Amino acid sequence: MLNFDLCHLHRVDVTSREKVLEIGNKVLSEVGTVTTLVQNAGIMPQHLFLQHTEKEIRSTFDINVLAHFWILQAFLPKMIEQNRG
Repeated sequence: MLNFDLCHLHRVDVTSREKVLEIGNKVLSEVGTVTTLVQNAGIMPQHLFLQHTEKEIRSTFDINVLAHFWILQAFLPKMIEQNRG
């Protein structure tokens, strides 16, 4: 059973490294070291590959790939420091 007292939800534009780092700092100051991350953002245009626009392709990589790096950069240093997470 999920204990919602321990659950902190934040909405952030994961395509923006600066915004992810900003919310990461806010979370770390509010709750301390984070040991579990759930990143649930992802997109996939629903048409043939050759019909994908450059903007759609870039958005897909920004959200589905680069966002994971920004989130890890925000939280992994503290996890390593605490040797947990």
